[in-house]
Amino acid sequence: MKAVPGEKIASIADVVDEGLALCREGRIWWASDRMAVLLGCASPDSLMGESMMDRLRDSGQGLPRLNGPGVRCALGSSEGSSGSLQVHRIPVRAGELWLVGALDEDASEGALERFTHRALEQSNREVTRLREELKRQQAEHEDLLAALGHELKTPLTVIGGYSRLLLSPEVGPLNTAQKHYLSESRKSCKRLDEFVESLLEVSPMAMVEGDLALEPRCLETAISQSYGALVPLFKEKSLTCQMKVDPSAQRAVFDGIRVGQVLNNLLGNAIRFSKVGGRIEVGTRLGDRRKDEFVEVFVADNGAGIESGERDRIFEPYVRGGDQSADSGLGLGLAICKSIVDAHGGSIRVEDEPGGGSRFAFTLPRVVSGIDEEEEEMENG
Repeated sequence: MKAVPGEKIASIADVVDEGLALCREGRIWWASDRMAVLLGCASPDSLMGESMMDRLRDSGQGLPRLNGPGVRCALGSSEGSSGSLQVHRIPVRAGELWLVGALDEDASEGALERFTHRALEQSNREVTRLREELKRQQAEHEDLLAALGHELKTPLTVIGGYSRLLLSPEVGPLNTAQKHYLSESRKSCKRLDEFVESLLEVSPMAMVEGDLALEPRCLETAISQSYGALVPLFKEKSLTCQMKVDPSAQRAVFDGIRVGQVLNNLLGNAIRFSKVGGRIEVGTRLGDRRKDEFVEVFVADNGAGIESGERDRIFEPYVRGGDQSADSGLGLGLAICKSIVDAHGGSIRVEDEPGGGSRFAFTLPRVVSGIDEEEEEMENG
């Protein structure tokens, strides 16, 4: 059975005109098909265990030396190539690489140069491939870290909100043990939240790659689910939430998990920047542009709003608008929202809310026809 060399040497052997052989302790343990032809053998297998020196004759330049210049040799027998052979011996990790080319008397001695050039090209291609593979794996790792961090943020926020709510006088008196348990739970939640923040701090923004799970879905259901997850935060600040879903703009084509992430982020920001007792509106309407194609989803609050100079950059990574306190986040949330909306073919913007505050709105492809009522019932059920 023919031995197998390293992948690089084997791949080069397929494209060069010269014969290649690998020797260990002076004996051949692998040879290319071309080497067998040049040495007059039926197949490379018949060369296994033989000495390359026994196969060659000095033709006036001596026999080849390891790592020495290429020399012209003749075959040790009458079989094989009828012309001169240009022979090189090169030290390699696997032993010695013999490079043999058939030469006419007037041919140049460029076999080693050609081999080196092709080997370099092969190495460069391999380096490029490995670099691209490393870049891809690194991007996947970074996206996973950032996505994982943001998926953990919402439930952590909810757990922390419920803990604070239970510790407040609004829900009734607690005994000493109950207060202790809730306080410890709140501390643990805060520590985990700080860990997630540090995770996001060392991770670039999670870009949306790969296929989205796009299906016709009910936006009212998605909004209700996000609101339900954040109820304790609304209660903690005595905020009212008003839903305004346009019946003609209830359904769109979107990835439920990803759009839920957008809604959670926008509602979470609205809660964070609203004053105690404030009001938040969330709903849908037909978009102003290409009404037949897009539905607009909006989240509006009556908080402090965003300065006009910040609006152009608010969707960039690590840009924070409004409150710059330690609790205002790293500025990744809106950048990820934009990435998700862009992946759906929509757009996202921010504008002033009449009477004060901010209004964030994003668009999604609208379901124009062919609404499957049974599918909607299953989704809502």
